[in-house]
Amino acid sequence: MADIERDSKTEEASQRRREQSRSEGQVAYSTDLSTGLVLTALAAILWLGGPVIGDSLLGAFRQTLSHAPRTDWNVMHGSMVGRWLVGATWSAVGGFSLAILLVSVGAGLLQAGFHISTETIAIKWERLLPTRGWQKLFSMESMTKVLAAVAKIALAGTVVWLVIRGDWHALSTAGRVSVRHAVLTGWSTAVWLLLMLGLSALIVGAADYGFQWWRHEQNLKMTKEEAKQEQKEENGDPHVRSKRRQMQREMRKPRGFKNVATATVVLKNPTHFAVALLYDPATMAAPKVVAKGAGPHARRILKLAEANGVPVLERKPLARALYKMVDVGKEIPMELYQAIAEILATVYRTKKAA
Repeated sequence: MADIERDSKTEEASQRRREQSRSEGQVAYSTDLSTGLVLTALAAILWLGGPVIGDSLLGAFRQTLSHAPRTDWNVMHGSMVGRWLVGATWSAVGGFSLAILLVSVGAGLLQAGFHISTETIAIKWERLLPTRGWQKLFSMESMTKVLAAVAKIALAGTVVWLVIRGDWHALSTAGRVSVRHAVLTGWSTAVWLLLMLGLSALIVGAADYGFQWWRHEQNLKMTKEEAKQEQKEENGDPHVRSKRRQMQREMRKPRGFKNVATATVVLKNPTHFAVALLYDPATMAAPKVVAKGAGPHARRILKLAEANGVPVLERKPLARALYKMVDVGKEIPMELYQAIAEILATVYRTKKAA
């Protein structure tokens, strides 16, 4: 069933799906890569800072033993010396421990970035179901994890064997020279072993991270139905959006062309805007815009006005203001009363003179 569902996911993940997955704590992450980075950093720190750590610890032990009572040693003295040694040890290795902690945090940030999610630590009761547990225990994923763990153990064992085999002669003869030589040889072998384990974990981790990233991308993919449903949720139903666009187009269409023939006057600017006004002193309190248009619609209003003998006057600022301020079927605002009154007076005088 899982393979069939995965095969049906053919659509790339949307940004919304990626953000939702990230908010749930689902990111591509490899524990092996973080382990490799930490081990490699630890080996480098021990290799470079080993002499400093050794000298600090050796100086602390010498100072402690030189001041330790030799006759009346008791539990209290042992406790005091123990606390002092712990403090001295922390002073010697505290900075390096902090560096390792920063490397560990940086390894996580490098893979997943900074994000705090409570989903991963939330209690999911369905995981406690016995049937669910048995299914996961005998699933292909569980078998793959077991085989991968066995392979990692085998790789780590091989690396340990190769390193010890390469240094076996030096290790077996180091005690015959001096204690200092034996300690230095053991320290060098341990650091080298740690470095080899870290590099091996880095190689495995890089491959594992690539696989985890690919697997995460495959899980994020969507079916065609999921993509359509998400698009509906984000943008609304396509039929509703089509109806809305149609209504918007209808609203943008210039209205009132049929009223141009009965208009009192048409104002233009000169061909960009055209506004038809109607005023009947007996029935109207103020002039009303009965038609308006821009571009080709303005030119159509002008042709209708000329065909029906409606006066056309060029008033650029006024025509632009009426077009932007007044909707079709609305009266003109009070601030334009004076300008419109002068135009209407001119129209009436022209008609009487004719």
